[in-house]
Amino acid sequence: MKRLASSLVALAALAACTTGPTPTDPATSTPAPSATAPATPTAVDASSATELVRQGAEPLTTVLASIPLQGEGSLTGATLDILEVRVTDASTVVTFALTHPDFQADFDDRLRSTNEWAPALRAGDGVYWPAKTVMYNNVANLHDRMALVGQPYTLLAAPRGMFALFAPLPASVTEVEVLSPLSDDTVSVPVVRGPATAPEGTADIPALGQVTYADPNDADNPVPVTVTVHGVRRVEDATVLYYSAVLPEGSEPQNLATFGGGSTVLAYAVGGRQSWPLTMGVVDHANHQAHTVAFDAYRAQVCSPGDVTVDGEVARTCWAAMPGLPENVTRVDVIIGGQQAIQDVPVEDGPLTPTIPNADDPFPVLGGPWPEIPAEALAVAARPDQAEKAVLPLVDVVTEDAITTSGQQLDLDTTVLFAYNEATLTPEANAVLTQVAEQIQGFDNPGQLTLTGHTDADGSSSDNLDLSRRRAQAVADALAPLLGDGYTFAVDGKGEADPIAPNTTETGKALNRRVTILPPS
Repeated sequence: MKRLASSLVALAALAACTTGPTPTDPATSTPAPSATAPATPTAVDASSATELVRQGAEPLTTVLASIPLQGEGSLTGATLDILEVRVTDASTVVTFALTHPDFQADFDDRLRSTNEWAPALRAGDGVYWPAKTVMYNNVANLHDRMALVGQPYTLLAAPRGMFALFAPLPASVTEVEVLSPLSDDTVSVPVVRGPATAPEGTADIPALGQVTYADPNDADNPVPVTVTVHGVRRVEDATVLYYSAVLPEGSEPQNLATFGGGSTVLAYAVGGRQSWPLTMGVVDHANHQAHTVAFDAYRAQVCSPGDVTVDGEVARTCWAAMPGLPENVTRVDVIIGGQQAIQDVPVEDGPLTPTIPNADDPFPVLGGPWPEIPAEALAVAARPDQAEKAVLPLVDVVTEDAITTSGQQLDLDTTVLFAYNEATLTPEANAVLTQVAEQIQGFDNPGQLTLTGHTDADGSSSDNLDLSRRRAQAVADALAPLLGDGYTFAVDGKGEADPIAPNTTETGKALNRRVTILPPS
């Protein structure tokens, strides 16, 4: 696990796909919620189309098991609730909630930004951590590692699900142990195999996946939204996600622009914008990439980032344009609003038809024409610079035999390598370091390796700094003859200064005691 950068920036309000006068600067303004839903245009059997996507749609609320969290303030008495663990051939998705039985409170900003609370899975000899991407921030012009985990800002009394994305669990696993660095307790829950059931679509209205969920960060808004994926399509050299949204029958109109709240995962990739339509994405496991919304200056290539108002009368359709998927990709996972994941969605060719111009209705009723994707949006999504900014490397994070692999970064558990408070390698370390050397050689990326030692917070900071440096040097000295020519070492220690988990639990302390090996840049 690494630090998850927080990126709360005000909501974008510039429509991505319309022409005319430029609205207020999206970097500094938040769209005002609409008092009423957009006028309903003439649609072909809109009520039947809405009933098709609404039938059987219910949010996950049943708690399979709960882990009591250890901490101060709002964490006292809080629990990590597991609602579902679902596994496909390409991924594992855990739906979870953070709750408190007696009150609602803001979640600790420092913990949220570092993912120190996030669930992990133990199956067989491996521990699975949430997958990570390298996010590009268009505003700050930088890259940062982020885990594909929904972001909690509030502890609520009732569970409202968010997602965490992992590598697929082995086919033999029927039950998995769930843990959190914020607790020394674990729970076991059953594993569900295969993607969640989608509503039965039609030739005119395909339904490829669906999720229903209430805003996990707004206690005053218990109304769930049902989001149905109707297509992930290759259109020219871009990828277009088509989806619809609807509230329960009889619900008052609601602007989804701020649904989910805060800087959800994927918002960072589009300049930190928190707008719900901007935090859509697709995960290409075949090529280890995540594709996010194409973003040109202040224009996000989506149907309407500022006003996405829906109600309980009819479902409305929207779209998001992203860089093109490679030809070998046939299925993806879809990220919805930065807080939910729909697994195993097929990828097809060509736009959905017939269409209505986006300028005429950016959020048309389901059952009528599909939204026409503007040529400008497709052109932006296909630009070469979007391949860097909106196509994000994806790495699975798995710990086996004291080695946590995250791409070409390796984290070694010093509890196995060293005795307590010592910097002399144990006999057990030989087998671990032999495996480490084989992994590094398998990367076929010789050059200077950076080794950094880390400790927990027990003892004095000066002693911990010295211990971390000596341990990193011991690992470098042992790896040198195993790797042979072509590798050099830069060795440092951080002591207790760079924790990846809280030092308030034994689980967290064990995670912090590590030697990190970074590949040549």
